Amino acid sequence: TLMILGELSVWQGNLEQARSQIVESQRIFMEVHNDIYVDFMYVVLGALDTMKGDYERAATVAHEELSIGQRLGDAATQSGLLSLGRLALLQGHTLEAAERLEESLAYFRKKDHKAYIVESLYWLGKLAWTTRELEKARKLYNEALTGSQAGGLTNLKAHILCDLGRIAAAQGDARQARAHFEQVVKLAD
Repeated sequence: TLMILGELSVWQGNLEQARSQIVESQRIFMEVHNDIYVDFMYVVLGALDTMKGDYERAATVAHEELSIGQRLGDAATQSGLLSLGRLALLQGHTLEAAERLEESLAYFRKKDHKAYIVESLYWLGKLAWTTRELEKARKLYNEALTGSQAGGLTNLKAHILCDLGRIAAAQGDARQARAHFEQVVKLAD
């Protein structure tokens, strides 16, 4: 219940209250030795800290997330790799981001964890966009788009389509940009 209340607090914009509720949820999951949900609470806490721009705290959380994931050895719990790559990119550390995101993608491909493969591809595309490697970004986004359609990842699909639209616009292809943006609008309906 606290976990759900934390999610509601996020939607209401009360990130501090959400963090408090998620921390308490995590404490309860630790008491009952439910490591999968302990790890998931790390994912949520890292996202909250990132939304608040507290990258230092988000990195600490991502390291905890990675630690528990390495102990459990499950693909879903290895999301700390992805979190650290995403944080490095958001802080402008493109070399570290590339290393972490490539490591993340390789791991999730090895484990055939489709949702995390798509998310790793998305963030690698974002990295390529950031470094102005537009063709590489387009290729990565297209691969992520294919995976998102197969996995029903509608929210991520919308982000991918927006970024593909931005790339098309940056390359002067207004028709293709519009087509991508129209697809995003259709997803919202």
